[in-house]
Amino acid sequence: MLRQIFRHVLACCAVLILCLGGSPARAEPALRTLKVQLSWVDQAQFAGYYVAERMGYFDGQGLAVSIRPGGPGIAPLEALRTGAADVTVSPLVASRLRSAGGAPVVNVAQIFSGTALRLVCRRSDGIDKLQDVAGKTVGIANWGDEDIVRQMLVHAAGPGATATFIRRGGDGAELLSHRANCISALTYNEYRKVLEAGTNAHELSVFRPADVGVRAPEDGLYVLRSRLNDPEFVDRLARFLVALKHGWDDAREHPASAVALTVQKNPSLDERDQARMLEVVLPLIDRKNFGYFPVEDDDGLNLNKIVGYKMDMWTHLVWNKFRKMEGLSSLFNISTVHYAERAQGELLFKLLLMVGFAAFGAAAIIDAMNAGYDFWGCLMIALISVMGGGIMRDLILARGRLPFAFLQDPSVPALLTALAFMLAVFKSRFPDFDMTTFWMVVRRYTEAIGFGIISVYGAVVCIIAGTPWFWAPASAAMTVAGGGIMRDIVMNREPRNFSGNIFEELAVVSGLLIVLGFDLADNFEQSSLAVQLVIGCSAISIAIIRFLMAKHGVDYPRIFKFLKIRA
Repeated sequence: MLRQIFRHVLACCAVLILCLGGSPARAEPALRTLKVQLSWVDQAQFAGYYVAERMGYFDGQGLAVSIRPGGPGIAPLEALRTGAADVTVSPLVASRLRSAGGAPVVNVAQIFSGTALRLVCRRSDGIDKLQDVAGKTVGIANWGDEDIVRQMLVHAAGPGATATFIRRGGDGAELLSHRANCISALTYNEYRKVLEAGTNAHELSVFRPADVGVRAPEDGLYVLRSRLNDPEFVDRLARFLVALKHGWDDAREHPASAVALTVQKNPSLDERDQARMLEVVLPLIDRKNFGYFPVEDDDGLNLNKIVGYKMDMWTHLVWNKFRKMEGLSSLFNISTVHYAERAQGELLFKLLLMVGFAAFGAAAIIDAMNAGYDFWGCLMIALISVMGGGIMRDLILARGRLPFAFLQDPSVPALLTALAFMLAVFKSRFPDFDMTTFWMVVRRYTEAIGFGIISVYGAVVCIIAGTPWFWAPASAAMTVAGGGIMRDIVMNREPRNFSGNIFEELAVVSGLLIVLGFDLADNFEQSSLAVQLVIGCSAISIAIIRFLMAKHGVDYPRIFKFLKIRA
């Protein structure tokens, strides 16, 4: 009996082993192809691509990437239309070709955060200022640099300013031989060669596009806009960006190895020459925001100053997915946050904010006067009421909010000081003015407007600071109510907000409206209008609700009494 059981056990084990061992090995997922077209011949300008390829970073992301060098006679953007490339490296100014063949292209990542283009001129030809270039001869490479130079001249010397343009080579010979007064030159290429040929930098006048407010972003990644409708293709692009970032990081850490790989790609290159090129290229690549196409750059230049700008020329769709893969994502797109930050600086927003501060300050001053405070006491109570909540918020947020705004812009303390003086004089002449119907109506309207804009402001500040979204409602409540609570404590009385007044709760609602609205605004990344509408509608809605609640005396005791009667 035992022997039979033992045989059955052995047979079962044998079958199990055969099933496990005999099953076919799970096939590795096939690598997904991605064809990349460079904008020029293999050189250190693209070292990060070669490093990512050699180190297996593309393979690690499940991609089989083929890198195709460019050169004379190769139109990178045209390669997208013909299907020879899935993604191409190109300067933004080449967008003038973006509709070639009826196939629009779009920037999905900006690899170079700045521009290496310079207009280099001989001082001996009487060129000390950019305006002096008008009427001179300029050598250009014909990759779009002519458009940039023309824009620079228009911004510097006015409409109609132009020059004579001739085709130049890649060694600056036209400038050295005096065949051109100026040449368009890249700092990592032609400009360096001019200096190495023996020309002293003091003999040259060098002009940047940004000097006259012209933006000319170079190496970006471009794809056909129609292909972004395919989520799988977007995923491939995001993974390519992840691998490429690691490639550039390695090139920065081990430049000698990156140069060696570059020379292997193109044996005709000089290794020392490529090492110098890489030294100039690396600072153009932003490590913190790798691949980000800036809505506004560090010089404050907006998109309208970009040569060849069109509204649909860029998207953060791929970049946002890339950030999620890197574990750096947030709830809102960076463009939405940028538009919110810019909205705070607009005149209308500032005026409404000052109206709110004035309404809150006036109420606090009258309150302090009726309690017997002198001028300085009334001013301190007003400062605490208006600024106390914001100070508490900024101390908690810290990120970019210190030092406090009022230390750099004293407009709010100045407003409250003037208001305290005016009300002190007015109350001395009309002691009971704060009890009149007119004052009550004015106070109710202004307080409602102030509540709406200040609560929204508190939520927006929190989002701009980069904190998790769920802190926005708390920030709104703290900003609008924190000062009042501090005022009541200083005046030695129980905070009114804790006595049934529906105040913080409404501020929390305003914070939630901003969060939900910004989430919708993410779908309109190329326009600030959606963000402006969210901020405006949220402030107006909260102001109306606050006004109606104040007018009809809606608070917790009244609500509880109503519910009790209904029951």
